[in-house]
Amino acid sequence: MATRKLAKLVGRVVIGSDLTPHDAGLMFEGKIALNTYNRFASRNTIADVLATIERATVDAVEETTDVMPLRFENGTVIEVALTSDAYVSPEAMQLRNRGEAMAVWN
Repeated sequence: MATRKLAKLVGRVVIGSDLTPHDAGLMFEGKIALNTYNRFASRNTIADVLATIERATVDAVEETTDVMPLRFENGTVIEVALTSDAYVSPEAMQLRNRGEAMAVWN
C-alpha cells in the first residue's frame, strides 16, 4: 500500500525542500509532503541537489526493502536507505497528502 502512495509523487513538481545530512523534507505541488528521517544519498552534494530539484518534476519512484530511489526528470536521484541500520528516528519516512491518511514507513 505504501508503494502505491509513493506513486502519487510521479509527475509532481518540487516547490520547496529542506535537506540536511540526516534528513530531508520535500514539498510538492498539490500540498503533498515527503519527510525522510533515514539516511539518504545522492551522487551530488546536498547543495547541488537543492539547486537541481527546486521546480523539478518527479520522474519515477520505487521502493524495495533496502532503498527508496526518487528520480527526477533532470537526472537527479535521491536514495533513501530503508535498512534497519539507516534509522535515526522511530520512522523512516512520512508521506502527507491533503485529504488522505498519512503514510508512515518504520
